[in-house]
Amino acid sequence: ASMFTSAAVPPLFESGPAAAAMALGSLLAALCLIWVLLRRKKVPAMPADYHELRPSTPLLISSVAFYIFLVCRAVTLDLLDSLAEALPWRKRKAVARDPDRRGPPLKSGLQDLYERRMYGRISDTFNRPITGEAGGEVTVLARAWSRETGELELTGEEIRCLNLGSYNYLGFGGCDEICTPTVLKSVAEHGSSTSSTRAECGTMSLHVQFEKTVAAFVGKEAAITMGMGFATNATMIPTIVDAEGNGSGVLVLSDALNHSSIIEGVRASGACVVP
Repeated sequence: ASMFTSAAVPPLFESGPAAAAMALGSLLAALCLIWVLLRRKKVPAMPADYHELRPSTPLLISSVAFYIFLVCRAVTLDLLDSLAEALPWRKRKAVARDPDRRGPPLKSGLQDLYERRMYGRISDTFNRPITGEAGGEVTVLARAWSRETGELELTGEEIRCLNLGSYNYLGFGGCDEICTPTVLKSVAEHGSSTSSTRAECGTMSLHVQFEKTVAAFVGKEAAITMGMGFATNATMIPTIVDAEGNGSGVLVLSDALNHSSIIEGVRASGACVVP
């Protein structure tokens, strides 16, 4: 089984009033930020379908309230621990637990507070282990919170789920009776890598054939294809707009909800943008 999670590290730092005060200060700063955002002037009108993409107001309020609760809970538990340190038997137990500890703590301050008091409670909402191939469907290993270890422990239950959390949009990541033999044949004929960039000596006959097919499909003279990524849009859009880096006088029609990589590329081009 492959685990997409990090193992918990035993805390090497006993929180005190200083860490609690830092966390409380961060909470107050967050509340001030929320207050400022609520008092801002009305934002420009968004597209008509924006309400379908934006979470509802009750959901946003409940999410923020839940994180505020987690922060308050973490600060309260650390304050109680700090008060308990004044008890004589608690001090003797702490020394006997790790008498040979040396060096600075691996984590301290807000990072230590977050990982000990908050991360363990919310990690299972976005960080779940799977087993088997990550194809169109994945097998998720169920976990449950253990009071004994203070961590999420595997229950032995396996849940079959749709894979909506990766770049494997078409389900080609796993074994497929049509795609897998074709991929193996292509690897045997062309190798698994170009070993170079397209601009140097990485262009293969497959690239040329694919670009001709794309150009014919969209009805254009030529097309450029490249591996997807943030830098693709952020660096190629300025080059396409103006190779000299001066896009003044060029008009770009850009969707208001475009990916940030497209937005960065359009900004870097220097062109005039109409959302």
